[in-house]
Amino acid sequence: TGGTGAMEKILIPGMFDDQGTLRATYDFLERFCGVRFYGPGSQSVVVPETDTLVVQGADVRREPSIKHISGSLTWRWPLMNGQYGNPPEDAIRLYERRMRIGGIPWYTSHTLHQYPTRFPRVEHPEFYADGGGGKLCYSSQALANQVAQDARDYFDGKKVPDLTLPEGSDYYPVVPEDAATFCQCAECSRLLKPHAEDVPRTPSGRAIFNDGRGSHLWFRFVNRVALELRKTHPDKYLCTLAYESYFWYPTEFKLEPNVAIAPCMQVRNYWHMTAYANELGHYSRWVSDGRPVFLWNYYCFPEEPAVIRKWHCFPGFSAHELAKLAKRYARDGVQGTFFCGIGEQVDFYVTLKLYDDPTLDVDAVLGEFFALYFGAAAEPMQAFYSLIEETYTNPAHWDQNGGHHQTEQIAWEILGTEARMTKLQALINQAEALAKSPKDQGRVDLWKTGVWDYMAKGRAEYMSKGTQK
Repeated sequence: TGGTGAMEKILIPGMFDDQGTLRATYDFLERFCGVRFYGPGSQSVVVPETDTLVVQGADVRREPSIKHISGSLTWRWPLMNGQYGNPPEDAIRLYERRMRIGGIPWYTSHTLHQYPTRFPRVEHPEFYADGGGGKLCYSSQALANQVAQDARDYFDGKKVPDLTLPEGSDYYPVVPEDAATFCQCAECSRLLKPHAEDVPRTPSGRAIFNDGRGSHLWFRFVNRVALELRKTHPDKYLCTLAYESYFWYPTEFKLEPNVAIAPCMQVRNYWHMTAYANELGHYSRWVSDGRPVFLWNYYCFPEEPAVIRKWHCFPGFSAHELAKLAKRYARDGVQGTFFCGIGEQVDFYVTLKLYDDPTLDVDAVLGEFFALYFGAAAEPMQAFYSLIEETYTNPAHWDQNGGHHQTEQIAWEILGTEARMTKLQALINQAEALAKSPKDQGRVDLWKTGVWDYMAKGRAEYMSKGTQK
């Protein structure tokens, strides 16, 4: 506020503006002053109180391990929004900066879904093939030339129709439509049919997500575009996803060196051992290939299916597993991450702190969070989190021959059992009794309403349906 008490607006940097000075300020506040940003809004910020502040130490020169962080940030989904107490949008934008979201400009998502509208077959038959089912033909050199021209236009500062991209990036995104179905012409079929069974399967033979059926077709097309682009912009990159039917690393050729890759990984479903082995196995191939690697990380699970279908999930708390991955990304030189959903308060905080500094010890970060955030109620609140985390991440609690997503039945018959819910209720009751200060009481109440009440309502609604086995 200004001197008159009126609110004063402060302009913060945009997502991909330079933030070095701002980040240095946050690093100083955290490193030397003990400030902790545990969420948007003043109730989630820890500021130590002391009569005298003495700051000393050597100069610090550093940069984050992960150079780019962005995403579809699901702040308003029930669990995260409840834990934060429904914060205003301005507070969320400020918290994004405090958590170092942003960085080097990069974007890679579906870019070719508008091509059939932009280049209809009647006007551009060279982009399609007879017998291809009306799909863009990824065996077409003419189509590759057009995509390369779009990339040149972008790197030359021109607007590419139907795309909103960050300025100044070294990466141009080339990705087919979501749930892609490919051209079935003779040439495309020649690359598709031999790989029709390139699918990961559970021990019982059930197919699961992220396979290799389209990898050889799609990545050959990407190579065609990359070769054209390198003729005029040898210092720039195409970037594509490894996703759906083109997640697997192709075995018959190598991608061009000016292709960056972004594997799409269901990191909060790695209790499913087949999914874990499949995705980490091909991720390992991608990061050993000598090219820039970015990631799509699905933090939206398990909450997304529940939001869409209007039931309540068992929370996907998994800080220890996510910390292992963050340290692995640092060792592998991963450049950036796009979050598809952001999980919950602790998991989001731990992830971003380790993306910034992978040398941190996850148990120390967790212990500090619960001690500073909940005060006298720290012990039962950490036990509450840990019980949910151990339940969710333990592969023994899941059917390894089943699907790789939580269902309402799994949530409240297998994970959120009556015995576990009784233990969780007791821990919340204990925390409420121990919380002393108004701030501690308020934070416990946010978790009670945002997590515990959400869970209790979800189980009660499921049990009332009478569908349990």
